[in-house]
Amino acid sequence: MHLNRSKYEVLALKDFFADPNIKDAIQAYLDSNSEIERVKFDGSFLDNKNLDNYLDLINKTKKIGADQKEALISEFFPDVNFLDYQKQLKRDETLIIQTVVDVDYSIYFYSLMITDEDYVISRWNLYDFIMPFIGEDEWIDLINPKENLVLVWLKYIEAIKENYFNEKNYKDIGKSLSELHLYEMKEFIENRNKLIFINDFNSVFSPDLLFYEDGFLAEQFEISQYISLFDFLNRNKDPLSYKNYFGFAAQEFNPVFKVDSLKNTTNEIERSSKFFKNKINYINQEFSKEILNRPQYQDSVLHFATHNIQVENNIFGDVPALLTGNIANKEYLDIFNISNLKLDNSFILLAACNTTQIMKNDLDAFSGLVKSFKLAGAEQVFATRWEIETLSSEKFIVSYLGKIADGIEANAALALTKREFIKDKELNHPIFWGAFTLIN
Repeated sequence: MHLNRSKYEVLALKDFFADPNIKDAIQAYLDSNSEIERVKFDGSFLDNKNLDNYLDLINKTKKIGADQKEALISEFFPDVNFLDYQKQLKRDETLIIQTVVDVDYSIYFYSLMITDEDYVISRWNLYDFIMPFIGEDEWIDLINPKENLVLVWLKYIEAIKENYFNEKNYKDIGKSLSELHLYEMKEFIENRNKLIFINDFNSVFSPDLLFYEDGFLAEQFEISQYISLFDFLNRNKDPLSYKNYFGFAAQEFNPVFKVDSLKNTTNEIERSSKFFKNKINYINQEFSKEILNRPQYQDSVLHFATHNIQVENNIFGDVPALLTGNIANKEYLDIFNISNLKLDNSFILLAACNTTQIMKNDLDAFSGLVKSFKLAGAEQVFATRWEIETLSSEKFIVSYLGKIADGIEANAALALTKREFIKDKELNHPIFWGAFTLIN
């Protein structure tokens, strides 16, 4: 085990003990240059021996009673059953759990990395990290600390877009984010090829776009993301095979929605469906709420090629929705319609712009279309982080679904398709492949 604890956090230990001798011992640690030795996982998160090593004051900490030590562990290192996570991991996988919290008016980034044999915890002072990226008219958010990291990610994504059109530098901010998210991680991932991320800022977090060694992380690792630890612990160890395909495409939309027509959606659906033996396509007027309420979509691929918009809800304000092909009735599928569908073990592909967008004032990592499809029973949701270009996205999606139809696991298929684009001289810019993500 390897613990990286800032001196600010260790200082907080002083207030935990009433004994002045213990306070002096902790202060002595603060003034020292001690390091924690790495030890192999033995089933306990932090035993008394490790605690003594942590404080680097073996003689003095012997004065701490067993109850005090147990309370200390409980207070600063919550009970995490690593064995449950490790049992779920294969030899070639690393689980990475990351979050942002505020402690005494400062903001910290925590990263917990777990393999089938070991784990490591690290921590950064996020305040120091984000300051170079905060503009004069912006401020640090202490009420919702994760929003500070979300802000930096949004700036990275905008820099990528601007780089394509105006050659703006995006690599500096990308390298900074990579240093943060991959800190102390090399030995945990260098001999593995699958990285599993779980965090509470998933709506913008795009691990494929992190830099690793001489390229993007997506070039060397198969990357997957889960909405929660619960979803990870209950994942299917054997990948699902999808034999049935349902395509939903809309080209023209009621003027009230003020969106452009999508001429190529039908072509995208028809090209994708050819990979599957069992297929049904619902085009334009055939694509409706009524059709989706039929009990026929379990264990199937559902491919939506349409617009993602915001519609008004009397209780929740503006909420995400997909436009159907029913122009006359101004019809759409909002997140509440979607969550009531019966889509058990389905694979959802959302070929629309910015489909990971979340609802305001919802604290979940995903609270929009992705969450609604998961509530409806979807096993996996393919979504987009930003606006997608029509022709290149069609090429990407058709290639990706071809791999799914061939039985390639969905996360592996995404990694292969992104590498195809990265190797293509005309489509290797991340604006063409970076928006696509898969939520498990």
